Amino acid sequence: MKYIFWNVQKIKTANDYLQKLIEFYQPDIIGVAEYTAVGQKLTDTLKNAGVRYSYVPRIGSRVDLFYKSDEMKMIHCGDAPYFLVKVFSNKNDN
Repeated sequence: MKYIFWNVQKIKTANDYLQKLIEFYQPDIIGVAEYTAVGQKLTDTLKNAGVRYSYVPRIGSRVDLFYKSDEMKMIHCGDAPYFLVKVFSNKNDN
């Protein structure tokens, strides 16, 4: 499983960089901190390029997530200001 984490430090053009990172490295999950761009816009752009990711906006934590929605399922376990707990598994796993 490939995971990328990046504190984008409120870069307004973060989606341009994220798109290139995702297309090149094809991570299963990517986490971003201080993300102020529009996550749905990135997933739509990726979908048009034939790459399907789901966007999980932050609730209480400081981290937004993207993950391969066709291959993985996510279970939300906890979200607070200083931690985030999600469980990801292959859709073929029981």
